[in-house]
Amino acid sequence: MIILRADGMPIYNFVVVVDDADMGITHVIRGEDHLSNTPKQIHMYKALGYQVPKFAHIPLILGRDKSKLSKRHGETAVLNYRKMGYLKEAMVNYLAFLGWSPESGKDIMAMEELIAEFDLARVHKAGAMFDDQKLQWMNGMYIRKKSTDELTDMCVPHLIAAGYITEAEAVSRREYLKKVTAVQQEKLKLINEIAGLSSYFFTEEAPLTDDAKKVWEKNAEERVKTLEVLLKIIEETGTDDKAKVEERVRLDMEAAGIKSKVYMHVIRVAVSGCTQGPGLFDVIELVGKERCIKRIKSLLAGN
Repeated sequence: MIILRADGMPIYNFVVVVDDADMGITHVIRGEDHLSNTPKQIHMYKALGYQVPKFAHIPLILGRDKSKLSKRHGETAVLNYRKMGYLKEAMVNYLAFLGWSPESGKDIMAMEELIAEFDLARVHKAGAMFDDQKLQWMNGMYIRKKSTDELTDMCVPHLIAAGYITEAEAVSRREYLKKVTAVQQEKLKLINEIAGLSSYFFTEEAPLTDDAKKVWEKNAEERVKTLEVLLKIIEETGTDDKAKVEERVRLDMEAAGIKSKVYMHVIRVAVSGCTQGPGLFDVIELVGKERCIKRIKSLLAGN
């Protein structure tokens, strides 16, 4: 068996045996694409007088086209997933489930549980498909497990990078940032989504998205009346007591003959510029009295 190339460099099957033996490796678990190397390495272990480890070969991770996962399928560097907003707990949990499933049938498992339940006998025979959507779902589940303080710490760098806050404001506006993080927690699938989802909490204006413009046009007959009622409520009640604001909106809109399916959509568009987001009255509270009034008046002026 050849162990050195002509240029003096040792071949893979030689160096991997020496390296594993030097580190005291007892079990080698690797992809099935290494099956052809295993007999050569076993001979090498025996020739060098090393203890032969236990070998196990598992199916490959596949892309959506069912070919071996590679860069052409998307990101493959684990550290880049962290930059994209994935949590380490979610990555460990998801990667452990590629080609293996626990007897318990659970989807969300901490490291300790994975270690306790792992059994090579339950490794699947077929290749496992890497599913970004499943990974995002799992990441969202772990995000919802985080405390508000932990999640705020994770979100702050992304808000700074987006230019919504400064380093100093990350400290001085800590309580406000915690409130924003808390209302967005259920929506987040990736940490780096926080900036895109929360822009209207940090800007003076809230330009309408394309979808919001459609809602605005769809409700052309009642949008002015709706905003006039809302403006009066906010001017008189403020926004700090969201329960009180919600009650006034419900009563005053009903008295004005405006249906909830109209005013709920029009109000959201007016105060956030979007058609989706956290609870409407959470949004009103966090946007605040002055900015709500400014945004309502801006839409009324342009109607």
